[in-house]
Amino acid sequence: MLIVANAMTDPRTMRPVQPRSRRRCHCGCKRRATHTGCANGVAMMTGCELSVRRWVKNPREAIAASYRNRK
Repeated sequence: MLIVANAMTDPRTMRPVQPRSRRRCHCGCKRRATHTGCANGVAMMTGCELSVRRWVKNPREAIAASYRNRK
């Protein structure tokens, strides 16, 4: 069975990440990723709670904020 997800059109949710082997957050906070952003039940991104909440609310704005914070 093939599951297709689109972060822009499908409903977005967040879930906590398993505590083992977590990556660093991409937003620039230099902390471990604590949550996963899902679209239509498919994991699309990981990050700190704040970055995932921003992504759930508006993915385009969250990506733009991420690029601004990297500099």
